Amino acid sequence: MIYAQITNNKIVNTIMLDDASLLPLFSTDQNGNPYDSVVQIDNIVPQPGIGWTFNNVNWSPPPAPPAAQSTVDIYTTLVQNAITFGQALIVRFATQNVMAGITQAGKTQAVLAYSSDLYTYLSTGSLYVALAEIETMIADTSDAKAALAPFISNAVLYTYLNQIQLYLGLTVTPNPGP
Repeated sequence: MIYAQITNNKIVNTIMLDDASLLPLFSTDQNGNPYDSVVQIDNIVPQPGIGWTFNNVNWSPPPAPPAAQSTVDIYTTLVQNAITFGQALIVRFATQNVMAGITQAGKTQAVLAYSSDLYTYLSTGSLYVALAEIETMIADTSDAKAALAPFISNAVLYTYLNQIQLYLGLTVTPNPGP
């Protein structure tokens, strides 16, 4: 005969006994704590097992584990999150530049032209390529870049470089200063 040892309405163990008179020997756990009940289960179909619950009337199987995401779903979520993050950076950059007076300074078109590749990488979630582009922009010492200050400067670029690095779980590159 098969018996379920039940604690808190849940089967915590099953035992097989040929002699029901031995049942009292199995009415406590290894620490001497009594089970709430010990119930014969070999005549129940489907046969309950460890993890099943019992409410003194009905048996219920344990909840099914959540369905595993497919590889495509996992990568889709990663890409969608990267796109959302990249677009949020674009919005933040544009907002800061508007607040800094980019429109009044007449630099909107020049900043857009200079950073168009970066915008593409961020808006498509290509964050590692965006990092490389920002590093290239930081290394740029041209007069064209200097003319875009304060809207594009190494201080601004390091801020966004570091935000992407943090998002990706990478080591943050410190800004060496001016």
